Amino acid sequence: MTAAEWNEGLESQLLTVVGQLSPETLVYDGGAPYPGVRRVLEHNCVSSSVWIKRGLSSQKLTGEDLSLFDAVISPGEIDQKCQVVAPNEQAVDPIILTPRTIPSRVELSEWYGLDIDKKW
Repeated sequence: MTAAEWNEGLESQLLTVVGQLSPETLVYDGGAPYPGVRRVLEHNCVSSSVWIKRGLSSQKLTGEDLSLFDAVISPGEIDQKCQVVAPNEQAVDPIILTPRTIPSRVELSEWYGLDIDKKW
C-alpha cells in the first residue's frame, strides 16, 4: 500500500466516523497531521478541531498545518519543554497515562453515550 492509498483510506474512514457520530470536535494526537487528516478538516465537517502536537516529530511543520486547527496543545516531553510557535498553541506539562488513569471500554461507552455492543 502506498502512502497516498493509506491517506485516502484514512480520510474515508474518518469521514465515515464523523458522519455517523457527528462530533463537534475532532482531536488529532500526533507529531504532524497526515494528509488524510488535513483533507477531512478541509471538508469543514466538524465545528472545531484540536491538535495535541507531539514535540519529538521529525517532520517539518508549516503555518498551514497549524492553521487547520482551532487549538494546538503542545505537551512537553519528559526531558524537555516544548516550543510554542503559533498564536493558537498552548504549552502544557507532559501527558502521562498509566493503567489507573485509562478508562475502561465500558466507562468510555457510558461517558460518550455509546452502545457497547454496537459494531461500528
